[in-house]
Amino acid sequence: MSLLTEIQAVLSPLAAGGSWYASNTTQPLAVGADGQVLPYIVWQRIVSVDNVSLSGPSGLQQTRIQIDIFAPRIMDAEAIRVAMDAALLVAGFPVIPESLQDFYDDAAKLFRVMREFSVWYDESTPTERLGISGAGNFLDPYAKAPFQLRGWNYGFWGQAQEQDFIFAKASGANFVRLPLRWWGLFQGTEFDNESRADGQPGNIDPAHLAVLDQLVAWASRHRLWFCLYVDSECGKNGTQDDDPGVEAYCDPQGAFPNGRNFWSDPSERAPFFALLAFLVDRYRNVPYFGMIEPMVEPNPTGYVDADIAQFYAEAYTAIRAVDAKLPILMGGRAYQSFKIATAYNADFVNVAYTADLFLYAGNPDPVADLTDRISQCLLMHTQLNVPVLIQQTGVRSSDDNDSFDFTNALLAGLNTAGLSWAWWEYRGHTADGYMPLYTLDGTTWLTKQDQLDAIVSHFTAT
Repeated sequence: MSLLTEIQAVLSPLAAGGSWYASNTTQPLAVGADGQVLPYIVWQRIVSVDNVSLSGPSGLQQTRIQIDIFAPRIMDAEAIRVAMDAALLVAGFPVIPESLQDFYDDAAKLFRVMREFSVWYDESTPTERLGISGAGNFLDPYAKAPFQLRGWNYGFWGQAQEQDFIFAKASGANFVRLPLRWWGLFQGTEFDNESRADGQPGNIDPAHLAVLDQLVAWASRHRLWFCLYVDSECGKNGTQDDDPGVEAYCDPQGAFPNGRNFWSDPSERAPFFALLAFLVDRYRNVPYFGMIEPMVEPNPTGYVDADIAQFYAEAYTAIRAVDAKLPILMGGRAYQSFKIATAYNADFVNVAYTADLFLYAGNPDPVADLTDRISQCLLMHTQLNVPVLIQQTGVRSSDDNDSFDFTNALLAGLNTAGLSWAWWEYRGHTADGYMPLYTLDGTTWLTKQDQLDAIVSHFTAT
């Protein structure tokens, strides 16, 4: 399959007169002449730019395409345009809208809607998948060797920039964790994190999907393995931090005293699993799509570990119906390290396991506590031969000293144990938190360079 054949397959059913590459060779010049079938689509590739990153050519191309819809009435052309946007949204690869224009074409004597898209596609070789060895290590399919994933969380929705991915790769990172937040009142409405839109393809708001497409394209372009995590503040609990605003958002009728979530209201699982299947199908041909994380920190009040495991089994089935090989990331209750083994299922294939690992400054011996929790995760890896990725780890800069001894102890401990990790997070909005880049006004970004240097030094440490 090539980009041209895939685009043509999407466009062909949309117009009675068909879809034509570059020129409609059957279309007579005279309106109403014999053989004329309206409306019709003409499209072409404008330019393809090979992706050349700091690591060299990747085979991935960014292609700009122009699609023109011709019809005797502007409303007919616009209706096809709407259907076309929806169809391309679920094409199975990132398609990013760039421009839209409509006018009357004097030569054709028809109304014309002109649409341009940026498409990321790799047709040079079959997409390689992140592997998992029999010993429970991640396998780099390009280097044909086991390796650790080390990198960043880009969890501050809508704030990541392409330069973040460029910097990550240049500084030795090989992994990023990308967010989609769905069904929840995330950090307040001013951050526009909520992406749920039932009835839209994948039950995702198209504007949020466009942002996610861009994040995915940047990660793939710069050869960073990425984990796509789906965070549902309502779904995982519904009573986060005893916030009445969250509770009311998740449960507007007040019908669920312990929170409306995927356990107390199982009817919410179907649209969520449809979302997971949609995302896996959309990005499965994108190079460096490393894994999907179907639930973040599940913690339903009133339910036991077996109930969480059952939810994961259903999510696993939904994902495997679309893709048999993509690694899936799972964890125990609230992603606590001592609960990591409760997520294990011997029947699952290509599954990695996770826990959070943050330093608690109030602990009498923070380093000893870190060492103990790293040991719990390492035991999971060595006894069950499964990979473990600490998908969120970090130390608040305000809890560390000028030499960043806690940060160094944490990351050195993970590297020594051979556990993969991602620092939480790269950008944020507090000056004393985990993130080395922060903004207080939403516009100006400041860098805690000493903290950044300390983290980066462990990306390539042996």
